[in-house]
Amino acid sequence: MPAATNSPPSSGSVGAFGRAPRNLTAPLEHIGPAGFFFAYLTLTLVAPTLYLVWSSVTADNSTFTLERYHRVLTDPFYLRGFGNSIKLSLLTALEATLVGALVAAAFTYAMPVRSRKTLLTLTNIATNLGGVSLAFAFIALLGTNGMLTIMLRSTFGIELYPGFNLASITGLNLVYLYHLTPFVFLVTLPAFRGIRRQWIEAAQTLGATRYQFWRYVGIPVLMPTILAVFILTFANAFGTYSSAMALTVGRVNLVPLQIGFLFGEAAFDKELADALSVLMILMTTACVVAYRVASRRTARWTERAR
Repeated sequence: MPAATNSPPSSGSVGAFGRAPRNLTAPLEHIGPAGFFFAYLTLTLVAPTLYLVWSSVTADNSTFTLERYHRVLTDPFYLRGFGNSIKLSLLTALEATLVGALVAAAFTYAMPVRSRKTLLTLTNIATNLGGVSLAFAFIALLGTNGMLTIMLRSTFGIELYPGFNLASITGLNLVYLYHLTPFVFLVTLPAFRGIRRQWIEAAQTLGATRYQFWRYVGIPVLMPTILAVFILTFANAFGTYSSAMALTVGRVNLVPLQIGFLFGEAAFDKELADALSVLMILMTTACVVAYRVASRRTARWTERAR
């Protein structure tokens, strides 16, 4: 009986329990985890953005055109949408940054430990409550038949409506504040903790008052962080869609709602929606660049404080 020969497997074959061939795993080893991450970003961020740009400047006969951008930048309806979005975002960012920074300062320097734990819990809950659920929560609270609306009417004789309308710029500002003020608080809290008490004590030892310390030292150190959070909050409010749509059902002229309307069956115009999306991307990109510039200044002060 001839003896069985144990010939080694070829380099291109894989055993039942063997490892993958070297010639297949070698490219993956060179890519590494960072390569997979950048490939994921390319598929989910870069490629869709490039497609939006291409679709917005391509006519029906596959020629280059800027007609859709000209329409957006000259039509009063779309200009009003950008104006309302910028106005709402600026107002919300200003109010949320001011209130959130003041709460972070009180949390750091004037609040008991037990109250700090409670406030942190509440802010985490408020930050994670957003979108459609947040809109319905405010409808149940401040809608035409909301709990607080009925309570004010029956107990104090105060009629919120028609003077107040939740489905308006004012109502959206109130809803956005509830969601973004805790966000500002959580982001600015490390910056306030970076202002060491030794700095305040040293300034007072040299004859400065607390007001002088915060005016000439504290606020200039915190200003890059506050500016960065303001920009980030503006971008967040500018691009919010789900809360605004659920709350107003498209009755307020905002850019995100315009884009959603153009993708609907009533006025389907995908290319015009792509042009609006590209303009939104340009605005948010400018916000991100400004945020990075402000964050670098914050990082310098953090490194010096260490």
